[in-house]
Amino acid sequence: AEFADKNAILRREYREIAAFDFYDFLFSGDLSEKTYVTEGKTYASARVEDILEISSFRADVYIPPASFFNGAYRTVCMKQVFALVLDIDNLNPAQLHRLIDTIRTKPELPTPTLIINSGSGVHLYFCFEKPIDAYKRRLPTLREMLAKLAAVYTGHGKMDRHPLIQSFRPPGAQTKLGDIATAYTTGLRWTVPFLAAILGVDAAQWEG
Repeated sequence: AEFADKNAILRREYREIAAFDFYDFLFSGDLSEKTYVTEGKTYASARVEDILEISSFRADVYIPPASFFNGAYRTVCMKQVFALVLDIDNLNPAQLHRLIDTIRTKPELPTPTLIINSGSGVHLYFCFEKPIDAYKRRLPTLREMLAKLAAVYTGHGKMDRHPLIQSFRPPGAQTKLGDIATAYTTGLRWTVPFLAAILGVDAAQWEG
């Protein structure tokens, strides 16, 4: 019931997008084979259509917001990063209302590009304007930005902190209680320098 209530709240505020459109949006139109994770540890690569089919009847399929060389799901093998993602667990409908009010009334707060109703909580995606090449020298900046995002959104549900390559339940996938995760567009895409400036992260050497 709470999952349905959260969907109703999100639909009043934002535009829901289909599961396939989520993949198309997140990966900037690149619908080649993507890495997915099952049972939290086993990974493979497959076409988006196949991932959608697999995840529709399993509650343990997750997608990282990144691509990897040779499909190897490891930080050292990251090829591109598409978004920074916050995982807010145990978020009930009343707390979701407060989260949306906070986003609406605090223009200084970075607005997520997408919100996923993932089951007991939500995922906030801060998608980049274009895929970010995951050069080793860039990873500290991205990690600091993710940590700062978690800090400014702390206080809404339970903030679970994860690494950059963490995978998340995508829309179209089953939740642990048998519902189907949903996605909503909530804001614009971000550039790294602009998001870093808002968060107070030094990105002066980003392109160096």
